Amino acid sequence: MCRRIEVNNLKQKICSFKKLQSIFDINEIDLENIREKDRPLIFLININNFNFNLELNEILIETEIERLNKFKNSGDKKRFVLNRAVTRIIIGKILKKHPKKVDIEYNYYGKPYIDEKYKLEFSVSHSNEYIAVVFCKNKVGIDIEHIVKDIDYVGIAENYFNEIEFNQLIKLESRDKLVRFYQLWTSKESYVKAIGYGLSYSIKDIFISNVIYGENLLFDIKSNKGVHIYIFEINKYYVGALACMN
Repeated sequence: MCRRIEVNNLKQKICSFKKLQSIFDINEIDLENIREKDRPLIFLININNFNFNLELNEILIETEIERLNKFKNSGDKKRFVLNRAVTRIIIGKILKKHPKKVDIEYNYYGKPYIDEKYKLEFSVSHSNEYIAVVFCKNKVGIDIEHIVKDIDYVGIAENYFNEIEFNQLIKLESRDKLVRFYQLWTSKESYVKAIGYGLSYSIKDIFISNVIYGENLLFDIKSNKGVHIYIFEINKYYVGALACMN
C-alpha cells in the first residue's frame, strides 16, 4: 500500500491549504500576494459543516440564481451555492472587487476563467460532501473524488487508461486496485482541467507510470511533455490530485 499523503502534509510541500468552515474564515486569510507566488492556494469545504449566512442576492449573479432554482436535490443546491459563492468571494477579495462584479467566463470546454490581465488562474472540483477550489498565478487544475466501491472501475479503466496503466492496475489487491484507479483518474482529470480541455481531451494519451501519494510525473503523449502532479487524500474516503503548470 502506498504511503498516504494527507492534505495537511501536502501543504508543507507544494501548496498552501486552507479548510473553510464559514465565509468569515476567508477574511482571516492573507490573499494579498497570491498572484505573485508559484505555490497554489487550495480551499477545502465540507458542505455539511459550512456556515453560510449571507444573502445570495448579494453574491451570485442573476443567471446563477436562475440555475440554482432549477436544482431539485438539496445537496446539489448547497454544492452549487458554495462553489459559486466562495469562488466569487475569494476572487473578489484578491482583485478588490465586489463578488457580483467579478466576471467569470467559461471557455468552449467549460473551464471557468477570469480575464488574463488579472494573472490569476483557478480550478474547482466537488464530490459528494467536499468542494475544493485552487488559485494560482499559473494554469492549475484540481480534482477530488469520493471513493465509491460499487462502480465498474475496471471497465472504466480499460476504456480510458493506457495499456501499461491498466495492466499495473489489475495486478493489485482489491482495495489497492480501487484506490489506484482513483489516483490515476484524479491525476488525469486535474491535468486536463489545467490545460483547459477537460474530458474532451483523450486521457488515454496521458500516462503516469509509478503512482504514489505525493509528487508524480505525468507524461502527455500528444504534446510530448511531462508535468508534475500531486496526489493527496482528504481522508480515507476521498482522493485528490493537483496539477500546476509552471
